[in-house]
Amino acid sequence: MSKSYHVTYKDLEGKTREELEEMFDDPDLVLAELAEKSHHKKEIKNKRKADKAQK
Repeated sequence: MSKSYHVTYKDLEGKTREELEEMFDDPDLVLAELAEKSHHKKEIKNKRKADKAQK
């Protein structure tokens, strides 16, 4: 079963720089989820490239 992320960059629209700075320190907010999502997507891409190169 895949893990799905229901967070997008649109969730950050309208936030001020100060609000984003505050979000940076809290791991439970949207910014942390976006970072995790991005990291996960990069891992999947690299794994697929490696698997394709082996074949």
